[in-house]
Amino acid sequence: MSDDSFQGKSSFNQFITNKLPNSVWVMALAAAVTFFAVSAVLAYRSIDVITQNNISINNTLQTINLIKDLNRELVAAESSQRGYLLTGDPEYLQPYHQTLSVVDDLLTQLGDSTARSPVQTKRFESLRHYVRNKIDEMQRIVVLTNREEIRAAIRQVKTDEGIELMRAISQLLGEMESEELLLLESNKAVAADNREFILMALLLANGIGLLLSLGFFTHGIAMHPVWRN
Repeated sequence: MSDDSFQGKSSFNQFITNKLPNSVWVMALAAAVTFFAVSAVLAYRSIDVITQNNISINNTLQTINLIKDLNRELVAAESSQRGYLLTGDPEYLQPYHQTLSVVDDLLTQLGDSTARSPVQTKRFESLRHYVRNKIDEMQRIVVLTNREEIRAAIRQVKTDEGIELMRAISQLLGEMESEELLLLESNKAVAADNREFILMALLLANGIGLLLSLGFFTHGIAMHPVWRN
């Protein structure tokens, strides 16, 4: 082999020795930057998913509470109205009117809370119709009692209109609550699945990052034996 050929081969080997480690470290840096970018995106997405799950669960719980509160306030209003009819004591009218004011507010909140579900929206429209009719029925009895037309008020009670309205209201409230409870269980299941997926994804990403770090560290020792000392 000629000296020129030997020198050329030696120069090529020296070029590989000098340049290849630099290329490896460039790739290592690119891999590290990519890994941390992916990890950051995954972490951000995980926080967003968990936040949305919590919002869904909280909204469902709020709707269930609104349904329970509305039922309780309607029963309280009817009780106050009946108390006024039986005793003629105006003291019963103050909690009656206060309760009706609360019912209006609860209806507004419940309408907003159930707007996301077409099925619940349809039920709410029927519920609002029955609640308004129930309020009108109670108000007619109060007006008759105010005028001391007790017999007419009693006849109104005996028509069972109020009982039928409350029965329809209770049925709708029960259906709406059952729907929200099913939705709550579904949201909790989705949240649990998301948490499990996020945990596995984070563990996988960290595992890959650890393997990359060990691989580059091992390669660095192999390329630079002096590091071993």
